Formats: sequence, structure tokens, C-alpha cells
Amino acid sequence: MVERLLKIDSVKYLENSLSFTNKEKQLVKEFSNWLPKEIIDCHTHCGLLKHVKDVDEEMFHQMISTFESFSLEDSHRVKKAFFEGKTIKRLRFPFPLRGIDIKGANEYLSTNVKDPNKIALCGIPNDVDYTNSMLKTGRFSALKMYHQQSNPPLKQIYEYFPPKVLEVAEKLDIPIILHLPKMITLCKDELLDVIKTFPNLRISLAHLGLPHLVIPNLEATYEEIARNPNISMDTAMVPSKEVVKMAIKAFGPKRIMFGSDEPINLVKSVVYQNPTLGQRVITEYMYHWVDRAEHEEYKALAVGSTHMHWYAIIAVKDAIEDLYPNEKQADIKSDIFNKNASKFFKFI
Repeated sequence: MVERLLKIDSVKYLENSLSFTNKEKQLVKEFSNWLPKEIIDCHTHCGLLKHVKDVDEEMFHQMISTFESFSLEDSHRVKKAFFEGKTIKRLRFPFPLRGIDIKGANEYLSTNVKDPNKIALCGIPNDVDYTNSMLKTGRFSALKMYHQQSNPPLKQIYEYFPPKVLEVAEKLDIPIILHLPKMITLCKDELLDVIKTFPNLRISLAHLGLPHLVIPNLEATYEEIARNPNISMDTAMVPSKEVVKMAIKAFGPKRIMFGSDEPINLVKSVVYQNPTLGQRVITEYMYHWVDRAEHEEYKALAVGSTHMHWYAIIAVKDAIEDLYPNEKQADIKSDIFNKNASKFFKFI
């Protein structure tokens, strides 16, 4: 584990992310004008190196291992660089990965995050008593649990969101942030069962249900899930205008919330469709997790790539402008980037 950790240089990666090209400087200025003055980011991670107890081989080769440490101070630096002149409130939660001291990471945030920012508890699937006892403290605005807290990763929603935990979340009216174990089109029936079993449970589907690009049956799946009024979605890391448009059309602009997935959104990369591996990420910069053979074959796609942060925000902007060309877009922007999350996670 120590050897793997030594190969993860989060400090260097963050400095690379904060070294802006002229293109990135222009994006900051453009979106300083376009974004509303007040923003809520409902999908952000923080944690310290001391919380990392292990990085297994599989996790080491995934993009989510880029930042084994990302402190509140690091987040403040990012805010100053990316959101010029904006007031930002964040829903913060630990990196919900195996190998993390989840209890220590929860305590770090609950001790140091102050209003107007909020905290989502990172629950522990095999420690229901701890998870429920923490929910009952009233310190948390949401609950996040994750299928990759186990190795091999859990494959069913109820495996990492145990029903006894969902019962308490529903009773206390604490929404869950649900990172699905596979594409929404492939686990629709599981999700519908959760909705039926816990009809008053409020659910935010992370990453618009996970598709980075349009996939078969996505629109019909969105429309079916959207019939349930307690389901909202966040936009974290989705670079496709067409996916965002489908989500807004199905759920309406008052059930879509801006999320960044900070700090993973700081990775400079592009998404492409690999003919054998499906949706993949390719980078110009050689992060430790980059597959060198894949990089050699497809690196031309990533030349001049910028932060995933920008692709996701551009997708929202383009979707709004396509769907509402003749309407007052300021109100829709305010909903997606502020008011919806304010209401859903009770920032007000």
C-alpha cells in the first residue's frame, strides 16, 4: 500500500489543475458572466491523507484515486480559481472508497465544515448501527453510501444501502445521494423497487444516473423514473449536452441540481467511446492510473483537453440554451445552480 501511495502525487496533480491555459482562463471569464451569482454545488469530496489506510491494486488504476488527499483548504483554492466573483455553498462528503477511514473522514468534515456549507454522512454498509446513530445526530443533510466501499464492488443497491438504513433516512427525511452500481438503464428495476418500498425517501441520483454519453433506452428510462416526484438528479461529471437535455426534459428544470464531483472534476481529460471497452476517459497528462497502451492509441483525442469541470458546465449551458431559447434563462439557471439544491438539501 505504501508503495502505491508514493506513486499518487495529489499535490502535483492539483498544481497541474490550477495551472490554467489561455483557453481555461477564457472559460473562467465566460462563465463568470454566465453563471448565477449564487451557486450550490451538491456533490463535492474532501478528505486528508491520514484517512487513507489502503489503496488496493484495482482502485489504484481508477481515476477516482487521483486525489488521495483533498483538504478544505484545497477546496477554497479551487473556488477562488474557478468561480470568480461567485458565492459558493457546497454539500461536502468524504471520499466514499474502500481503504478510507470513513469514521475519521466524517469527523473531519463535521468538525470543520461551517454554515452555510452542509455535510453528507458517508455511511458504512456493514456497520448499520454506526450509520443510523450518526444519521440521528442531526448533523448531516444527506447520506452517501457507495458500492466501491467493498472489494469486489457491490452490485445491488440494497447491498450498500441496507434497508434498515433507508428506513431511518426516510423517517428522518434525510435524502440519500445514490451513485448507482451500474448504468441507470441496467438497474432501473432495482431503483424502482427502492422507490416503491420507500415511497417517502428522497433520492438524488448522482451523475444523472451515470451516462457520460447517450446510451440505448436512456430517454425512456429517465421518463419512467421521473414519474416519481421524490427523485432528483445531479449533473456531476456529465459532459454530454444531449444527456443533460434528456434529463431536464424528463425531470423538469426544478429537479436537476448542479454537482461538480470536486476534486475529480479537476482532471483534464475527454470522454470517448472505446470500440471494445465502452465509455472511457483519455488524458493528455500522465496520471498514475492512465493505461499506457490505451493512451498511446487514443492520446490524440485529448490534445488540448481541459478540466472535466468545464465540459460538464458547458453541457448544462448548451442544454438550457437549446431547450429554452425564448424563455427567461436566468430563472432556469438559478434553479439548477442554486434553488433546487437549496430546497432538496435544506440549505435554507
